[in-house]
Amino acid sequence: MKLEIVSPKGSVFDGEADSVLFPGLMGDFMILPNHAPLLAVLSKGVIRIEHNGETRLVEVAGGVVEVVGSGIHVCTD
Repeated sequence: MKLEIVSPKGSVFDGEADSVLFPGLMGDFMILPNHAPLLAVLSKGVIRIEHNGETRLVEVAGGVVEVVGSGIHVCTD
């Protein structure tokens, strides 16, 4: 999946991901390949990005995530 994370300061992450775990308002949720379209609000926490056996963590103060097709777009505070 193609993941793009942007903040007011610019691009935070732009690359491929096998799975992404997000901090949602109602609890954590994971996006995997072929996920249904989604629009969700993020709470303060950590986005966990898994790709090729490696993990990357991105701290966020909140934001919005949109899943469309094989793309994940995140706007963070």
